[in-house]
Amino acid sequence: MTPSLLQEVAEASPTYLRPEIEDYHAVHDLDGLLARLGTHLQLAGAAAPAGRPEPPRSESRERLVDAFLCVAGMAQVLSDHLHRDPAGLGKTAKYSSRLDGLGASILTAGLRAAAASLPSARAQLAERGLARWLLACEDLALELARAVWGAGPGSPPGAPPAPAGEAVLRGVPRRRPGRSVAIPPRCFFGFDQRPEDCHALAAKVAARHPRRERPLLVVGVRTSGCFLAPVQAAALLALGYSEVRWISWRPGQPCLPADRAALGWAVGADALVLVTDDPPTSGGSFARVAEDLVRQGVSSRNLTLLLQVFPDRAGDTWRQRLEPWQSLLVEPDGWHAQGLLEPRVVEDAVGALLTGRAITTWLAGRARRVEVAAVTCAGLYPLPPPGRGHLRARLDVCIRTAAGESIDHSIHVKGVGVGFFGRRSLAIASRLGAAVPEVYGIQDGLLYRAWVPDELAVGEGPVERLQLSAAIGRYVVDRARALPVDRDLAQAASGHDALWEQCARWLGPTFGRAALPLRPLLHRLGRRLLTAEKPSLIDGDMGPGHWFWSSRAPSRSVLKVGWDERALVYQVPFTYDPAFDVAAAAAERAGDPEFGRRLRREFESASGELNEVRWFLHRLLHLLDHRDALPATDWERRLGALHGGFLAGHLLGDVEVPTTGPLAAIDIDGVLETAWRSYSAPTPLGLLALRGLIVHGYRPLLVTGRSAAEVAERCRAFRLPGAVVEYGAGLVDAEGGFECLLTGRQLQELDRFRDLLSAVPGVEVDAAHRWSVRAFQLRGGRRRALPEGLVATILTEAGLEGRLRPVPGLAQTDFVAVGVDKGTGAIAIARRLGVPGKLPLRLAVGDSLPDLPVFALSELSACPASADPAIRAQPAIFVARRPFQGGLHDAVASLLGHAPGGCPECAPPPVGSVQARLLLDLLDAEGRSWPGKLNRVARLAVGAIR
Repeated sequence: MTPSLLQEVAEASPTYLRPEIEDYHAVHDLDGLLARLGTHLQLAGAAAPAGRPEPPRSESRERLVDAFLCVAGMAQVLSDHLHRDPAGLGKTAKYSSRLDGLGASILTAGLRAAAASLPSARAQLAERGLARWLLACEDLALELARAVWGAGPGSPPGAPPAPAGEAVLRGVPRRRPGRSVAIPPRCFFGFDQRPEDCHALAAKVAARHPRRERPLLVVGVRTSGCFLAPVQAAALLALGYSEVRWISWRPGQPCLPADRAALGWAVGADALVLVTDDPPTSGGSFARVAEDLVRQGVSSRNLTLLLQVFPDRAGDTWRQRLEPWQSLLVEPDGWHAQGLLEPRVVEDAVGALLTGRAITTWLAGRARRVEVAAVTCAGLYPLPPPGRGHLRARLDVCIRTAAGESIDHSIHVKGVGVGFFGRRSLAIASRLGAAVPEVYGIQDGLLYRAWVPDELAVGEGPVERLQLSAAIGRYVVDRARALPVDRDLAQAASGHDALWEQCARWLGPTFGRAALPLRPLLHRLGRRLLTAEKPSLIDGDMGPGHWFWSSRAPSRSVLKVGWDERALVYQVPFTYDPAFDVAAAAAERAGDPEFGRRLRREFESASGELNEVRWFLHRLLHLLDHRDALPATDWERRLGALHGGFLAGHLLGDVEVPTTGPLAAIDIDGVLETAWRSYSAPTPLGLLALRGLIVHGYRPLLVTGRSAAEVAERCRAFRLPGAVVEYGAGLVDAEGGFECLLTGRQLQELDRFRDLLSAVPGVEVDAAHRWSVRAFQLRGGRRRALPEGLVATILTEAGLEGRLRPVPGLAQTDFVAVGVDKGTGAIAIARRLGVPGKLPLRLAVGDSLPDLPVFALSELSACPASADPAIRAQPAIFVARRPFQGGLHDAVASLLGHAPGGCPECAPPPVGSVQARLLLDLLDAEGRSWPGKLNRVARLAVGAIR
């Protein structure tokens, strides 16, 4: 966008009217920020055209605040762009550093040197114009901060910085980053940090370092640092420090000429270097930046960290991590926003918002519109924020109406951010209308809305779920129509955890060590798989606890609270696809598949068909992002069922459950399924093996140690006639019916042992196992088997040695009744299916010692190349050439006489959509040999280009 066009935009803006230039959207690309900056500066009077009167002081201040947020965002985009590593040299060096040998060491050193020098060379040659423009943006950010906040909290704004503004608007380079977006900073967007807090920190600096002639360099840790550092510098200048400069820094970034100049000046002038960022959790970013600065020559005695901190929580390690460094703190009770929640302050704010206005109140369950004449505070009750987030409180007031009545009323108060970051909450609410509680307005960065009592919360029972699915579907559709965006900026948001980026990261390990060089291809495919057809601002918070009835009346509607809190980055994967909201609501209630089906139908009836790939990936990525919301075992099972169901729908959707034919027993873990990152799911190779067996007249059975409930889901999804579960302790039929094979005494012993294990500190017991006991310990967030010594001790103390036997695994230890094994279970299910005899199985495929009793019942026994060495050493067992699902595929091929899926009868059905074909090809690379992986890569590269 050229300066002349900016001038035309500003000239066309109505005098002092707030054009909807920021509206409800807080994420912009560089050109969008540039256009908004020009308009804000024009309307603030910083570059007012001849003949236009000066704006009112309050209007000017608001405009200057918004202009500051725009130019700070521009500085963030430009800094990240100039310091970028587009070839991934730094990541490649990190990978090569793990390799052994002199050649790897030389390669690592060369890659690191190239990663450090290339950005500097670009800044001096091809991107000199961008580097100069960045300096102009940083100068303007400081001047704007001084104009708005430089004289101290509550002071009137200073003169608008016309020369600095002109330098930015007229110095626009022709070539600018086209695929970069400015991510809103946590400090002024997601948290309640305020510029006034920078003045509090400046006062602490002045108390410790009173000599005003000492030079200061403020280093802001990006992203928030681009916003905090200039405000901090302005606050220090206001205290009389003669020379204060600022730069931004990202941990581990290469040093550009401007960075070296600033740090060289600081070192030569013996300047005090102050590092600022949003509140720390681990302290890692602060510590790494401090270490970077010391490596650049800054003395640690001249380095001070400026910390504004949240209340300490379990898991926070920042105090220990930052102990070696000098620091100055603003503790939680010293935040400026805390003072805004004083009763007198909120009473004044509510009075200004409500006096003379008609609002809805509730009396005896009936809604009434009343005109407010006066408001008195009756009580203020702080509410716990959901983690690190905005302050919030419930305010009880007494309203005096114009008719002279006194009415008790409750109001919800919540921080929303600075400038247009905060106003977006109001803009979103105004477009959602009756779908959200009545909003009264914003005062001092706090949003006031009607309180919705807890007794109106929508429950999660069967009847309410039926109504809720319809309400959520309508809400998502209405929201998408009310909050459209012109461009899906998430597609350009590389490095900011966009949904497509999470998808590429999930798929990457499929290609092993080749994932890093394949990153560009995986990113392109991730974007293609998850392109929003009609982009809009999503909600992102669709789980239980956010839905309320509008009243107690039978004709009531549903209200959504928290409509603005997770609509952008940080808390959820970054996307503009409204289908993500629908999928997330279904994933939150994955235990009720009918809810998801109703919700999807409701959405599709108003918006058109929802692509099956997006429906699957949105739910899967939502669950991956919510690992801590469920017990580890439940989380893994939901992911596995979702993943397996998608593949089965494409590879087994046209086959029927076989009712006759020879039996084939197949283990699940390591044979039919593999560990997908942190959960178990089948691969296309494994399901093709099942398909080949079913189509050619065999009846595959699962024989596993897994619980009955999760295996029943697999039987339904994979079209199987039954399964042996929990190491032979029970059976599952094709309809999901269960049968226990244990005696009453065995069940009592297992129950007693389960209770004993549950009482052992650090031991987790899986409640899903009913006829065996599965126990594990969590180490580093992952499940691990119990130590052998602990197992022996507990069995001895329980007096159950000789009654229960342990079955150790990698991620758990199972305990099974003695006399029960997979072989006894296989005999039982074979009899149920009408196949008696000594060898009831035509094929058995397993990979561990518990499978040996099953092999003894089979005409052909096989194991993958990845099986336990003791299994591979058995002379009667066919050892497949390939590991895992490739081994199962080979075993079935040896039975059928051809590769499963390789003949017209068992070939998989055609795939309907391009996206589905791409995703199936990506998933099919798992378990393939390297020639097979390369074949898939070639097909994917062609698909990515088309």
